Amino acid sequence: SRSVVSSLLKLGVGFTISKICNYAALVGDNFIVGRVMGAAPLGLYSRAYQIMTLPATYVGQVMEKVLFPAFAKKQNDKERVAFVYLLGIECIGLLALPMSVFCYLASKEIVEVLLGGKWTEAVSVLEILSLGMYFRTAYKNSDTLITGLGAVYQHSARQFIYTVLVLVGAYFGTYWGLCGVSWAVLFAVVMNFVLMSQLSHKLLNLSIKPFLRTHLPGLWISFWLAIVLSLVTIAMRAYALNVFVCLAIQVVVSAIVCAVSAILSRGAFRPTFFDWSLKYLNLQSFGPI
Repeated sequence: SRSVVSSLLKLGVGFTISKICNYAALVGDNFIVGRVMGAAPLGLYSRAYQIMTLPATYVGQVMEKVLFPAFAKKQNDKERVAFVYLLGIECIGLLALPMSVFCYLASKEIVEVLLGGKWTEAVSVLEILSLGMYFRTAYKNSDTLITGLGAVYQHSARQFIYTVLVLVGAYFGTYWGLCGVSWAVLFAVVMNFVLMSQLSHKLLNLSIKPFLRTHLPGLWISFWLAIVLSLVTIAMRAYALNVFVCLAIQVVVSAIVCAVSAILSRGAFRPTFFDWSLKYLNLQSFGPI
């Protein structure tokens, strides 16, 4: 049927343009750093960037495989789709916001353990890029929603803007070294998050208030984690503990603080995900604990 083929091609072309723009944005900064600054700065930048993108990469893969067909199937039930979208944002906040705090405060130990002592110049780059970890992960949720609802050309336009911001920002950022490139890419990631969230809200007729409320649980946990982990990190570095021991302690302390602050959360700071899990996942079957 010509009408069916035309419909598929129209959707497919828009989807392909989005993918091309997104790929250009992902590799464009590496291309510019390597071309303008050379191989050594590119190695430092790319390794720090890779650490920052790990949550976004794996969470994005899960969302695309699971939520994309679900959003597409339920696209006419806007209320249900909006609930799942907001629940996804809350879950990402619970994961990525504390992880961003952890990577920022423990960047020195992360680089030295994962890459080695010769890569210490990448610490400042990782500190800057870690500030964008949440935004980089969260826009994957909007990305999946928008493509699932079929707004591929509106999505493509925003991905094109994102690509231009990355390329232009990275080029001019090279004048201030790798930190300049990192700040420019961070700005592009934040703007992409804003643009994609705005389009998601437009498609769902969603107000800003429930969207902001979904961030409170993640911010609550991140607040306590920032206080405790910063004190622990300062103390360990003052005593010059072994870097492997430091990172292990930072991981354990972060896990405990996140768990305790999540359990003790109340009111608007209590994750909706907890109550949703108890209601729909039938966790009671495992016993009272």
